[in-house]
Amino acid sequence: MRTRATLATLAAAAFLLSGSLLSGCSDASLLGSEDKVVEDGSTSKMRQAHLFKFLSRAKVLERYDELAVSNDFVLGMTKVLERYRVLERYEGMDGVTIKHDYTRSFDGFSAHVEGDVPAFLDFVETDPDIEWIEPDIRIGHRDADPLLKKGKPNQQLPWGVWYVGGGWSWTVSGDGTGEVDADIYILDTGVAHRDMNLVETIDFTGEGTQSRDPVGHGTHVAATAAAADNDFGVVGVAPGARIHNLRVLDASGEAELSTAIAAMEYLTDLKANNPAMPMIANISFGADIGTTVYNALDQAVASAIAQGVVVVVAAGNDAIDASTVTPAHVAEAITVGAFESSPGSFAWFSNFGSVVDILAPGVDIMSASTESGKSAPPAYMSGTSTAAPHVSGAAALLLAQDPTMTPAQVRDAIVAKAEARNLTIYGAPASTTNLSLWVAEDSWNNGGGGGDDTTTDTKPSKGKGGRSK
Repeated sequence: MRTRATLATLAAAAFLLSGSLLSGCSDASLLGSEDKVVEDGSTSKMRQAHLFKFLSRAKVLERYDELAVSNDFVLGMTKVLERYRVLERYEGMDGVTIKHDYTRSFDGFSAHVEGDVPAFLDFVETDPDIEWIEPDIRIGHRDADPLLKKGKPNQQLPWGVWYVGGGWSWTVSGDGTGEVDADIYILDTGVAHRDMNLVETIDFTGEGTQSRDPVGHGTHVAATAAAADNDFGVVGVAPGARIHNLRVLDASGEAELSTAIAAMEYLTDLKANNPAMPMIANISFGADIGTTVYNALDQAVASAIAQGVVVVVAAGNDAIDASTVTPAHVAEAITVGAFESSPGSFAWFSNFGSVVDILAPGVDIMSASTESGKSAPPAYMSGTSTAAPHVSGAAALLLAQDPTMTPAQVRDAIVAKAEARNLTIYGAPASTTNLSLWVAEDSWNNGGGGGDDTTTDTKPSKGKGGRSK
């Protein structure tokens, strides 16, 4: 049986750590160190220290108090030859539980510390195999308008899908036929509705609810992106695209940072093993972390994009510059702000700034609820959470026609199409794009969408690319 070393013993004995590793010694043989956690609770390896509750309460600003944690961490390793020995060392510590192991997003792991946190940080500070450590904060969705209102049954074309030209795209959302040959991964509260082509469910929350969506947020998001084109419910921007339900947000609509990273790790690994498979990830959650410096989730998102995953992220609903919002501020991601329908105005709650790549409908968005049955009424919700899946659907339309497109090419194509349509959204703050998403075929750039909430009976025939019957 392996002896579990106490944190106090390890913190008092880390002086010869590097030598112990070279000789393969166990934790029990580690000997002393006088290095200590600095007085305010941070260390030279600590990132995002302002979100660590060991700091004095005065230094954790009230706006970050809900995010800040005291005994959960994400750690990044240096380049080591035998990483399993590093994991074994921390697993062997009394009061330390390894939650997730990361190899694709970055080399590291997350841990929960029950007991002497300062001693744990002392040990980490002297461990040459640990490059950085940061608080495993809680993130989630904060919608401007919760999922409360209900509409009428029978398939409807939501104003958002109509406004961005969905009724005039190559697949023609709303004509009752066709499926888009693409895969969209919904990282959210779950997906639970028969109006979608749900092909996979993975529950990262540990709650064991599988495909059930206890909140309704993830279901609403998924349907906006890809609800089927049939005779009930709503229709999405990319009807019938394959939905992969990666449940990361719990019943309260929140998640630990490490849980979201685990989902990104899964996606990055999947893409690495299937490089020719186009993949789109929709992230309609995040948090204002008060800094432009990347945290571990930002690194994980950037790694997924570098591997070839298209990542679409909601800008957030705090009416602030999104440059301090994780993971919205990841430069390579497609970050989405929100606007309302009449008269095409920037949403008062939407985050803004130069990191926002495109705007999409985000006020009173009609989409699927979690109620079962073909006659179940849709639900309405507002927020950049509802704007992002419009763009994920747009990415699916592009990749269905050209699966070889890179994430950068997808983003550039989305922006270029918006620039060509030039559907201006009024009231966007300075340094923020004022262009709406547009998915209609080029020949329809001067007709349909972007006006009053009406529809037309005149629609083009479906294109060939990416559509199956």
